[in-house]
Amino acid sequence: MNRKIPVLVVFFLLVSNKNIKTHLYDLYGGENMNKKKNFTNYNNSSVETYNIYCDGKSGYEWKEANKIDINNNMTVIANIEFEDKMPELIQTIISKWQIKETFKEFEAFDAGKTEGLDTTGFLGAIFDGRYIYFVPQCNTEGRRHGYVLRYDTHSPFKNQESWESYNAEHTSGLNTVGYYGAAFDGRYIYFVPRISRTKFLRYDTKKPFKSPESWSAFDLGLDIQYQGCGYDGRYIYFAPGGNNNPVLRYDTKKPFNDRKSYET
Repeated sequence: MNRKIPVLVVFFLLVSNKNIKTHLYDLYGGENMNKKKNFTNYNNSSVETYNIYCDGKSGYEWKEANKIDINNNMTVIANIEFEDKMPELIQTIISKWQIKETFKEFEAFDAGKTEGLDTTGFLGAIFDGRYIYFVPQCNTEGRRHGYVLRYDTHSPFKNQESWESYNAEHTSGLNTVGYYGAAFDGRYIYFVPRISRTKFLRYDTKKPFKSPESWSAFDLGLDIQYQGCGYDGRYIYFAPGGNNNPVLRYDTKKPFNDRKSYET
């Protein structure tokens, strides 16, 4: 007997003041190849969440959460058309997960004032095997910052002592604020520069978190911002955050503060 498993499909859009059209293609059974649903003319400048539910048979339609009924496998192709050319316009295209009967597994803790710093507003996090580092971006007052927040996964989640913060804003004499994502190479954590353009920030996990000697920064001197990165075991690839900007690659086997270690 097949058990009914409810699945929620959610689109997250960061919408600008331009028109956006979303096209959904349900490939279930090959029957709905040409069916599509358009969501038109969302004109606002706030983060919105649009919920689309599918029963696996009749394509996509708006439904109440308690009416979801998916019993078969399906494949979804989605693409979003938009007029603006700007980073972050789309955060997540599509995701789905099984809905739990209860949400007791979730916990929350306010780490927004850890050790006296305004530790709010992060874009991304990275795990080094024990600690989770939250990437500083912009706080609740709209100020770009460099306050790195760290959580010890070996300690209780809701214990304030499990959390630490460090002000990395002026590392190596540079204005190191506003980062977007990070990478870990087994020893060093690299923060992806966005607002700070190519002012790269690095932390040595073998050294004390709050020691200035554990942190270093290097300015490549390019007027390019990056958003996110990937590590392949040797090279870190930085994804450009604007149109017509090149992908940047850093060789982790070479000196961090040497221009020859980077290439586009």
